[in-house]
Amino acid sequence: MKDSKQGPGRFVKRPLEPPKYALESYHAGDAPSDRRHKMHGEFNTAREALDAARHLIDGQLRGGVAAGRTAEDAFELWASSGLVPVIVAIHTSAQQVEFDPFAYAAPRAQLIAQGVT
Repeated sequence: MKDSKQGPGRFVKRPLEPPKYALESYHAGDAPSDRRHKMHGEFNTAREALDAARHLIDGQLRGGVAAGRTAEDAFELWASSGLVPVIVAIHTSAQQVEFDPFAYAAPRAQLIAQGVT
């Protein structure tokens, strides 16, 4: 981050590089040809993007469990009609991030239903 002065005595932190990753999502029920990606944010590190993707899934699974669904039902609801996160490397220096949201969500639904997380 670089400090730059804005007005008398005020400094604003500015990133030195543009963000490297974007978190987008698509609706699980849409056919691949009909998918419209929704932007959820841009991140400087793969770890930040992964954390945001996991948070997006966790929130949806928690909502299903809180509504009285079993872990399996919460997962199935998310997998069929939820928002599925996609991490996109948007900067030329960024490496692709390997993340399978479905492989993450299935065991996570069990942990959420058990109150572990």
